[in-house]
Order: sequence, then C-alpha cells, then structure tokens
Amino acid sequence: MKKLFGLPLVALAALLAAGCATTVPVTVTRPAELDLRGAKSISVLPFRLTTAKDESNNDNKGTTIIIDIGRFFESLAGDNPEEVRAANFLTDQLTQKLTNSQYVQLVNSTAVQAALKNGTAVPADVYLTGKFTLFDSQVETIHRDKTDSDGNKYTEVYYRKSVAVSVTYQIIDTKTNQIIAYKSTDLKNISDEKEYGRELPKDFDVIRPDLERLSDQIMKEIQPFKELVYISLMPDKTKDPDMKVADDMAKNGLISQSEEKFMSIYTEKNSFVAGYNAAKLLQAQGELYKARDLMQKLVSSFGDKNAMTALNNIEYEIAQAEKLKKQTSK
Repeated sequence: MKKLFGLPLVALAALLAAGCATTVPVTVTRPAELDLRGAKSISVLPFRLTTAKDESNNDNKGTTIIIDIGRFFESLAGDNPEEVRAANFLTDQLTQKLTNSQYVQLVNSTAVQAALKNGTAVPADVYLTGKFTLFDSQVETIHRDKTDSDGNKYTEVYYRKSVAVSVTYQIIDTKTNQIIAYKSTDLKNISDEKEYGRELPKDFDVIRPDLERLSDQIMKEIQPFKELVYISLMPDKTKDPDMKVADDMAKNGLISQSEEKFMSIYTEKNSFVAGYNAAKLLQAQGELYKARDLMQKLVSSFGDKNAMTALNNIEYEIAQAEKLKKQTSK
C-alpha cells in the first residue's frame, strides 16, 4: 500500500470517507440461466463414462445427438473406478439438490430410462443427461536443489497429482425430443505436494471440489437460485446531522426507516446524495420500479454519472425480476 502521509489533509479525509461507505446486504432470487420452456418436472440420468458409446436420434423434428437415449448406465470391468466415483458423485449431487426443489419436481431416473428404452411417454418434462469425455490423471515429480548449512548440495524430491476432466451435458425436452441446452466444460485440479507418491490422494478426491462447483453451476442453470448482493450507499461529505442519522439507521439494519429519512432530506433540501441513497434503499427493499423512477429523476436533475450507473443496475434488476416471475408463474 502506498504511503498516505504526503496527501493533503482534505484529500486524505475524502479518501477515508470513501472507504467508509455504508453497504446493505440483500439476498435476491435470480432466475434460472436457461429457459426450460416452462418445465415443471425434471429427471437426472446417470452421467456416463468416457468408455460409453454415443447414439444419435435424428428425425424430421430436427433432433440432434442424444447421449445414450435408450441405454441404462452400466459399469464395465475395465472402467476406471475413480471415473466411476466421479460420475456417480456428479449424478448424486444434482439428484440430491433437486430433491427438495421448490421450483421443479424430481422424477426418478429409472422410470425415465425405461420409457426411453421402450419408446413410451417420458414421465418428466425435461431430463438432464451427460458424459465424461475425458478423465485423465498425471503424477509429476518435482526436484528441488538444496544446500545444507555446511554447503553440501542435495536434491529433494516431491510428488503431486493433476487430474483433468471434461464433461458434456445436455437437457432434453421430452415433448419434442429436442435439446434445450448443450454444454461442455473442462475441469482441472492439482493436489498438494507429497514426499512420497503413495501419499498422493485418489483421482476422485483431487477433482471432487471442481465437480461440486460444476453441480452448483448446473443448478443455477436449471432453477432459480439465491444470491447475496451488496448495495452501497453514497457517503455524505456535508456533515449534515440528519444525513448521519439516516446512514446510522441503514448501518443498524433499519432499512425502511433509513429510506424514509433519506427521502425526507431529499425532498426538503434537494440533496443528491440523500435522493441517491433513498433510491438504493428502495432497491434493497425490492421496490424496483419506485427505485427506478427516483433514480431517473436524479439523472435528469443532476446528470451525475453515479446515478446513471445505478439506474442501469436497477434496470438490470427489474429485467431479472421479470424473468424470474415468468419462470415461476403457474
């Protein structure tokens, strides 16, 4: 960090004040990243291994490649047990997270696979299926030259393992048998260094954190999710005691009271900062359209770049809220 002693006192005070802006944490519900076409039920088919063969199912509806549309998940004698663990883990993670979903009903994968195999109606609106297209691990030997206290040179040897995985997954609309989404992702992780190769973790244990993150990402794609957002208020530089009262209210979690106080100051004194903070606190309470209207007035009256940026942010939040409403409407 650069020294602050050379700064003029006024500049230093402004810098410190900027670093003390009040922030309000707000948990918002985000819409699913993918459009599942109003699906109310979903099934997760077992993720398959790199050794599995793909099948295609082309018809006049424009259906493209479907991964294992009519075959049950099978482990062969020659399959890598660590890859089997990884595939089962990813399948189980998604299944468990969807079990208590308030947005979609989870349908047993066995029933869906049986319907696909027999050519009967699939008992789910959509199903997710995927495959590992790469599962590879490498052990690296690291040599480090050292010198002891007597000046003698020696070499220390360490070992570490890297695991690389590629996963392809897709979501199928059962009514049209068409792919709603088709995605591929590459994962890689490296273990800590060990003095002995036998101390290295198993392949699955190395890549497990990345598989957990992938399951979280897939969940964000297929159903709404919670996100913590921090809304920053603008610090007051006028030393107005009323502004301090309003700011303290926000710091203490009295969001509605703080918003009303800032709005009162804005109305009485035409204070840009008070109006800005009132709009941001309206946003924090989910009053997005009121927040937009007020921020638009501030942009028109003051032409401030901060207000313009905040207005764009509120517009984004409105778009997200409308998308969520569309996804969750019955």
